[in-house]
Amino acid sequence: MAIISCANNHYFDDEKYNQCPFCNIENDIFEEDKTVAKFEDSDWSQFFDNIPDESLTKAFFEDVSDDDDRTIGLLQVETKSNPVAGWLVCTSGSVKGKSYELHLGRNYIGRKKDMDVVLTDDDTICRQRHFSIIYDPKSNEFYAVPDDGFIYINNVSITQAAKLIDGDEIHVGNTFYTFIAYCNENRRWL
Repeated sequence: MAIISCANNHYFDDEKYNQCPFCNIENDIFEEDKTVAKFEDSDWSQFFDNIPDESLTKAFFEDVSDDDDRTIGLLQVETKSNPVAGWLVCTSGSVKGKSYELHLGRNYIGRKKDMDVVLTDDDTICRQRHFSIIYDPKSNEFYAVPDDGFIYINNVSITQAAKLIDGDEIHVGNTFYTFIAYCNENRRWL
């Protein structure tokens, strides 16, 4: 079986149809090979082995054919979730009241869009890696680590990793945040 697409990007089984059942374009007028995937009976693994997403844990092809006998497929992908470990809540500044999720491991914080926590409303915060907050699931502890910028925890400047406790006030740039731990002595993911 091969799943192919016609010139109008409709997908269908070329063993079942000699032309697109949606728009009636015949296979022999394709300018290039439009094969999406070929499968030997029930061997789907060769298709999914080529999916590059690092977070992919399970993928399967589900036949959701209509009553009009057209082949229609649905690709469903389940990804690993990175559960929330805590939050930063803005208590002073232009985004007062906004919260930012913190996850297991290291959370890089800065203004750049590819940071784990993006703080775009304060130009005094470094674009990339102003600081980071680490949640260590084994020890069930949080740490604030200055990277390229200055941070203050409860009005004390930190120059190396400092343990965070639920309710700590973090001052970065011109903005204040309160650290809220979801994971604590009563809750943890591991």
